[in-house]
Amino acid sequence: MLKYRKTVYGLSLAISFVLFFYYLLRNYDINYFDEIGYINFSKQILEVGLLNINESLRTYLLPLLISLVRIFTGVEIQYAKIIISILQYVLYIYTISMIGRYLFLYTQNSIIYYSIIVFGFLNPYLIQSTTLLLTDLLASCLITISIFTTIFNSFDKDRYYYIVLFCSFSAVMVRPSSLILVPCIFALLILRKIMLKELSYSKGIFAGLISCVVFIPQLYNNIHNYSHWTILIHDNLYEFQSRLAATYLKYGTVVIPGQVPQLVFQTPFTFDAGTNIYDLIFKNTPAFLLTYFTHIFGVFDWGYIDTYIKDFYPISRIVGSVFLYTYWITSVYGAVYFIRKGDLARRDRFILSSIMIPFVLYVLFIGTTVIESRFGYPLFFLFLPFFGYGVYSHFMVVKEKMPNMIWPIIRICLVYVLVIVLVFILSFWLDSTTDRIYWFNY
Repeated sequence: MLKYRKTVYGLSLAISFVLFFYYLLRNYDINYFDEIGYINFSKQILEVGLLNINESLRTYLLPLLISLVRIFTGVEIQYAKIIISILQYVLYIYTISMIGRYLFLYTQNSIIYYSIIVFGFLNPYLIQSTTLLLTDLLASCLITISIFTTIFNSFDKDRYYYIVLFCSFSAVMVRPSSLILVPCIFALLILRKIMLKELSYSKGIFAGLISCVVFIPQLYNNIHNYSHWTILIHDNLYEFQSRLAATYLKYGTVVIPGQVPQLVFQTPFTFDAGTNIYDLIFKNTPAFLLTYFTHIFGVFDWGYIDTYIKDFYPISRIVGSVFLYTYWITSVYGAVYFIRKGDLARRDRFILSSIMIPFVLYVLFIGTTVIESRFGYPLFFLFLPFFGYGVYSHFMVVKEKMPNMIWPIIRICLVYVLVIVLVFILSFWLDSTTDRIYWFNY
């Protein structure tokens, strides 16, 4: 069994690496928009030092990492980008492997383990994102490591406190929106103490205080340049995004020659300038409901694999979406199976709560912002355990009906086909709101 598990792991990793190499060749020597912003920020760190930066829009940690790599690679950014891409890919593979290992140790179920490894390693959206100088993948991995360490480690060693808190704080310094999940992690630590009696408050507080060192450069930058006491960015980016969220159903970036870069998925409603998503609750409730739930749909429907869209009608748009829709459907099956599998033990209830609380809170929060496809990355990581349970539940249904297993297989396949077709229709309708993408006429 161990040999078979290593074979599945190795084969999945090999295919994953081929995909990584493909996207690396496409992206290593060209940078767009936000990438250029982070590169310029890293250049500023190299020129004036970390404590002399003046930046109101971005946190410092990713630019610091880029600048450290550039010390060794020189001014040619493509070499630094290759190294950063490899580091991000290694972190991505480690994060998936960690989730698979935790679930195998907890369940001793090889099917759940194989499912997590295969679908985790082969997510083309996440693999593509490792080859970009953006914050989404890095922050998602760090916050996932923090959450799953909180859920599955016994905290019998002091280092686990530092892993949880340092990774979560670092995720905030990579991408400030990760802050929404930090209170969840604090809540899970307290919940673990209450339900499982496996945690020391004093050790957690001490580790938290030590881990706060990661905030110092950002805090100093804000105080020194803007007299603003905050560990986040000086500019109120959330206020800006909540206004865009009132009129944008989704947002993307196009790098097709001759095309306008901004890809706006436009709401059919019109509002006064300055209206934000919260104003719609009282001004136009139907518009709020349509906009808000379309945002949530967009968090799960990632659309184009390429973060920077290079073609409006690539076959990868279809293949990637089928992969993603299959993942979400199976994960829902798995969540239902986990809940209904019988009298849940205390640890089962803790695991269920620890996955669902940050998942639901993140979805509710992110729905109030202007959505880009990459905002859904943390949700994929969080639901991987349920995907494993979903595959196992299908296996058990088929096994119980043997030798008449053909009908259960047909029923399951029909459900998948029906849901995937319906979601594709919604997804293509959403694309059509750009007035630039017309899948129905393609």
